Amino acid sequence: MTDFFSCAARFFVFRFVVFFLSFILTEMSLLSADETPSGAVAMPPEKQLSIQFVNKIYIPEEIGIIKEVVIPDKDKITELVICIQDAHCNYEAQMNINKIVKLFVEDYGIKLVNVEGSTGVIDTSPFSAFKDRKVKMDFADYFMKQGKITGPEYLSITSDLNFIIFGIENEDLYARNYTAFMNVQEYRDRINAYSTKLLERLNKLKESIFSPELLEVDREVTKFDEKTIDFEVYARFLEETALKYKIDLSPFENFNLQTKARIIEKEIDFKKVEEQREELISRFNTTLQGDKDKLRNIVHQSLAYKLREIDAETYYSFILNAAKENNINMEDLSHIAKYADYLHYYNTIDKMRLLDECGEVERHIKKALYKNPLEAELDHLSRIVSLIRKLFKLEV
Repeated sequence: MTDFFSCAARFFVFRFVVFFLSFILTEMSLLSADETPSGAVAMPPEKQLSIQFVNKIYIPEEIGIIKEVVIPDKDKITELVICIQDAHCNYEAQMNINKIVKLFVEDYGIKLVNVEGSTGVIDTSPFSAFKDRKVKMDFADYFMKQGKITGPEYLSITSDLNFIIFGIENEDLYARNYTAFMNVQEYRDRINAYSTKLLERLNKLKESIFSPELLEVDREVTKFDEKTIDFEVYARFLEETALKYKIDLSPFENFNLQTKARIIEKEIDFKKVEEQREELISRFNTTLQGDKDKLRNIVHQSLAYKLREIDAETYYSFILNAAKENNINMEDLSHIAKYADYLHYYNTIDKMRLLDECGEVERHIKKALYKNPLEAELDHLSRIVSLIRKLFKLEV
């Protein structure tokens, strides 16, 4: 069972990279045969584009989240573009993108992966030609951890799947941007050293100027920024501190949704969820013996869930509604309902807004604790210096 907060933490790392380091994002477009270069294999007839085909696209939540689907003309779909955004040189994110591309190539007939950072066809055959699979896997894993290859290149090296990786950069423009970036790096070590010393001095000033309450909040926020506490600890601290100082949290919809999801998650025994689901299916079999169509539909939905053709929220909502419609007793199957609520809250959260709202809650708390303008100015300077330091260290 995927843990919500471990997934959320990975997403929030990605969110910071999108916000602060958009110039080093890896963004890929997976295109249909209409957009492929010469030599690409067309989409198989059974996978021709249609509204039904697009609606069936599904990505397991542990490797990615579909944020938006845009269909300009539902009556005529001639091209499919799937954009995947990801943190550059992030091993876990690249491994997930490898899995996403593998899914689209195997299950949806995609044959072309367009990538940033290069031009023309990317040929991985010198590496994928090794017959020893373990050597290939170790090689690809090592270089992806080093940030030398991307998820699609990893997949091309380690699998026999037939797809093309094509670099879409304007070579001249890319070279000029790269040169500008490298010129800035000449000053990186000096800026890092200066910003580190400046932060140390600002933190010393905080100890003298901040009130004990403000200093406690600042230290917890710093722990999260430096990744010494996880998102769950950080969010719980914000919630408890906001309540302590009577901060109104009602405007922060996504923050409140994650709180509800976290509370419910603590109440769920995920092993019992599966046991109770199997018991509910058994009760359907007993109750619906006289209605084969209903029983067949439940079996079909259960199989679709097992094959990951539908997501967990859709499936659990379906079986709960079916139980209610057929007057099946659910009093002793409470974990199913709790899990359905958890999935609803989790999937309703706008993950892109959640971290922004956490920052807003943090600022509201600090604003309530400021006792003079000097505290506010010192906190502002500390945030600016910390941001500059992260930018030059390419950290999030």
